[in-house]
Amino acid sequence: MTGSTGPGGFAGKVVLVSGAARDQGRSHALRFAALGASVVAFDICEQIENVPYPMPRPEDLDETVATARAAGGVIDGYQ
Repeated sequence: MTGSTGPGGFAGKVVLVSGAARDQGRSHALRFAALGASVVAFDICEQIENVPYPMPRPEDLDETVATARAAGGVIDGYQ
């Protein structure tokens, strides 16, 4: 998967990525953006009462969007 128009490329495609603020979701959002997709990235970005570990923050989603855009990707982030 090496170019946005070659095999595995995503030019002209829209990809939805959940959990995009951190970790696996972030890596998927960045990779799809690098392959030429227009990425719609979303994450809850708030703490859920019964989840014992820290949930992502809005700043984490902002970082995903900024990183993709800095590399020339097309991405929008939503909470």
